[in-house]
Amino acid sequence: GETAGRMYAISTVGSLVGTFTASLLLIPLIGTQRTFLTYAISLALVAALGLGRRWLPAPVAVALLLLVPVGTVKAAEEGTVVHEAETPYQYARVVQYPDGRRQLELNEGQAVHSVWRPDTVLTGNYWDGYLTLPFTLRDDPPAKVAMLGVDVHVVQEEYPAALVAAGMLPRDADLPLASRARHLADVALAQLRTGRHEQALRTVLTMERMAPDWIPYQTLPRQVTAELVERHRRVPAELRELALRIGAMNG
Repeated sequence: GETAGRMYAISTVGSLVGTFTASLLLIPLIGTQRTFLTYAISLALVAALGLGRRWLPAPVAVALLLLVPVGTVKAAEEGTVVHEAETPYQYARVVQYPDGRRQLELNEGQAVHSVWRPDTVLTGNYWDGYLTLPFTLRDDPPAKVAMLGVDVHVVQEEYPAALVAAGMLPRDADLPLASRARHLADVALAQLRTGRHEQALRTVLTMERMAPDWIPYQTLPRQVTAELVERHRRVPAELRELALRIGAMNG
């Protein structure tokens, strides 16, 4: 019992010393790879002393690895690691991807801190909200920003606010056909949810005239049309024909 107790005490002390020396001393001074090698040398030396002199070359061989220059700690699955560092809190690296963008990644890419693109200030991620949100307060926000505001309100089920945002979109806005059609789908849903059933029908019909080849493959216009059908005991001919054309009801 006494021997077992001593072994447990030595193990506990070793765990504490190893944890604190690694995080507070070795990693900041010599990095992760050499920290692992330092502990490997310690273990190999203790083992060699117990096994005999003929095992002493083992810790010496491990010690020689300290002379090898440290390479990339963690290579990226895609792209090239252009810089990496051990911070007091976590591992950080900058990765350059084939499309030219650079990402500051933390914890081996588990978290993306920031993105830099050579041809735009936008990142294609949620950070863009902080750049674009001020434009939504203008009396005439840019078309894409106004359209994004409608989409955000619809996702959050803020349908009256979505219709207000839709009113800010210039009628002559230069938008791709698919983007404008998708915007009208959001507007139709907001109109439906706020009881503007006739307006929702007109919006879906406008969408169909605008993009007849696009609308049959879209879920949202079919959903709006199907709900309009369900709200009528006797479905008007115009609505019935629309529902049949886009697959919102069976013949």
